[in-house]
Amino acid sequence: MRNIMTGSPYGNVNYDELTVVRMGIFGCFWFFFSMLTYGAAVPSGVFLSAMFVGCSVGQIYEDIRVNLFGIENTVFSSLPLVLGAASMMSSYTRLSYSIVVLMLETTNSFNLAIPMIVAVFTTRTVADWFNNGLFDREIRNL
Repeated sequence: MRNIMTGSPYGNVNYDELTVVRMGIFGCFWFFFSMLTYGAAVPSGVFLSAMFVGCSVGQIYEDIRVNLFGIENTVFSSLPLVLGAASMMSSYTRLSYSIVVLMLETTNSFNLAIPMIVAVFTTRTVADWFNNGLFDREIRNL
């Protein structure tokens, strides 16, 4: 996943194989198992599953943008993947600055700071309208 997010040349990543159906199955798989382990009280963590689900949603968005609307980039852009992962983690945990710093350090692409800040704060605001975050629920249930 790191090779896909950073666009690194090492590693054999064929971006044509990342279709909407494959990424949808991948995202549903990780979402289902993150719900299963979160409800089972096993220490599995939320960050990795949120990153994977967010990356799959970002790639699905990128595929729809390119295939349905015909907006083509000259090079592969990992921006929707990174923004999807950061937004999904922000919607799960309601963290803002720490998610932006974590994702910027993970991808080593500090030129994505402004779009990531906008995406994370928009996601956090929209998610706050609907319900509380996972950590807020756990603290209040104690």
